[in-house]
Amino acid sequence: MPPNPQAHAAVGYFYVDGVFEAVPDDADYQGQLAMVPAGGHASSVADMARFMIAHLQDGRYSDASIGGIRILEEGTAPRMHSTLYAPNARLLGTTYGLFEFTDNGQRNARA
Repeated sequence: MPPNPQAHAAVGYFYVDGVFEAVPDDADYQGQLAMVPAGGHASSVADMARFMIAHLQDGRYSDASIGGIRILEEGTAPRMHSTLYAPNARLLGTTYGLFEFTDNGQRNARA
């Protein structure tokens, strides 16, 4: 870890009255932080879509405007999708930043 990890953190923005405003470091997102395992994030829909596509492609993302990039080391995304904690082996749990759920009997993870 770098000495000051906060200096490397992404800045989220809210779009309010036609102006982008930085999300304060101590933002509570209307009481939602208590519901998630490790915090929260603020993102545009387009950036969240890119992030989720990168997850589905094991940490790689590409499109016509940026070419191809890797945002996660190879092997990190599969580890992030694996169960980190479940109160009981028969119950769904949490992954590294994602929640487990089932859809038609298939286990999935979601943000």
